[in-house]
Amino acid sequence: MKINADLTAPVTVRSDELPWVPSPLPGGEEIFVLEGALGRADGEYGPGSWSRTPVGSAPALVGTTGARLFVKRGHLHAPPPGPSAQ
Repeated sequence: MKINADLTAPVTVRSDELPWVPSPLPGGEEIFVLEGALGRADGEYGPGSWSRTPVGSAPALVGTTGARLFVKRGHLHAPPPGPSAQ
C-alpha cells in the first residue's frame, strides 16, 4: 500500500497527532535545532544545538515545548570492524 501516492491530491499530515515510535536508524541521523527545544535522555537542547545518533541506534527524543528541526538520516556509515580477538 502506498500512502499519499497520488501526487495530484492535497495531503496534510498533523505531526502533533502522530505517536513517536523510535526505530533503529541503519544510516544514523543528525539533528540541528532551529527553534524550540529538543529533549533527549541526557538533557534538553535549544536553538543552534547539533546532535548525531550513531548507526543502528534508536533515539529516545522527548519534546517538552515543541521544536523546528533540520533532520538528515541515512547518510552515516557504520564504523569499520575492529581488530578480531585472537
